[in-house]
Amino acid sequence: MFLGMFNHVQAQKRVYIPERGEWFNLEVTTTFLMPQSEELVQRPGYSISFSLMGEKLFGVSHWGFGYGIGFGAYHYNNNLNVRTDSASGDAIYSLLEDGSYDINRQTFQYIEVPLELRYRTMSNNKGRYIRIYPYVKLGAMVRDFSLYSRGDYSVAHFSNKGSEWFRASAGIRFGYWIFNLYANYELTPLYKTDVTFENSPLELSKFRTLNVRLSVSL
Repeated sequence: MFLGMFNHVQAQKRVYIPERGEWFNLEVTTTFLMPQSEELVQRPGYSISFSLMGEKLFGVSHWGFGYGIGFGAYHYNNNLNVRTDSASGDAIYSLLEDGSYDINRQTFQYIEVPLELRYRTMSNNKGRYIRIYPYVKLGAMVRDFSLYSRGDYSVAHFSNKGSEWFRASAGIRFGYWIFNLYANYELTPLYKTDVTFENSPLELSKFRTLNVRLSVSL
């Protein structure tokens, strides 16, 4: 009798737990700063991130808690130029005129900790299921830099003091089998409130990142 009950419980687990373990996420993202501004001229940005995941199941059910650690690099293409003051070392921001650059990009790199509340529908006979994962992601910056290029001239500035080191975002992930679609919004600003502007009163601290992502889970 006890053996029969054990086998029944194991069968239930096989129904709910995916046969393809979700231990690795690879994400490719388009990035935009919100809200839209007439002064800040944006071109599509992108990001690439990955994370190694673990999971705590909530008994024999559709629910689980996912946790992990990873790395993300976020690239923003716009007319926001950053240079370093030679005397103070502070970052000085300005808005470039359209046509005055070929590439003007800011890059932020983070060690990230994703936390997910995981819900799965019942698996089909191939072990495939639909997933719905609301989540938060916390990040600590390890490097940031800006790149300006026009023609044969290019210059990069590293560790800009106007950037916030901590990042927090929230979103939701929908997926089937190994494929996912993300929508993600940044809760914290990219830039500090006291940045120095040369030619515009643009308030950088009000901008947040909106990401739409495609990912693969293995």
